Amino acid sequence: MTALPARRSRTTPSARASKTCPAKPKPYFAPNQIKKRNADWGPAEVTRKFNEAQLAFIRRVSDAEKPWMQVKEHAGFGVAQELIDALVAGCIDPKEGHVVVLG
Repeated sequence: MTALPARRSRTTPSARASKTCPAKPKPYFAPNQIKKRNADWGPAEVTRKFNEAQLAFIRRVSDAEKPWMQVKEHAGFGVAQELIDALVAGCIDPKEGHVVVLG
């Protein structure tokens, strides 16, 4: 039995990529989504659902037994620049929320 020669793929790299890569992401713009939901559900239901979600969020972040963020207050432009540099470098703990008071 003779082995068949290997066949070369005739697809280009971009053709192969289009077969293996997920669909191109679509941008998300909140005002467009709200407009869509207003049309789907009506303004009263959108407001009700938003308020319900907002209250659940407030309850979650206000739980002193299980804090999800530690808020740290800082003062001055110099500290603000240091925080920005640390954030860009990936050195800020995601559980820390930083507030900078200027002036």
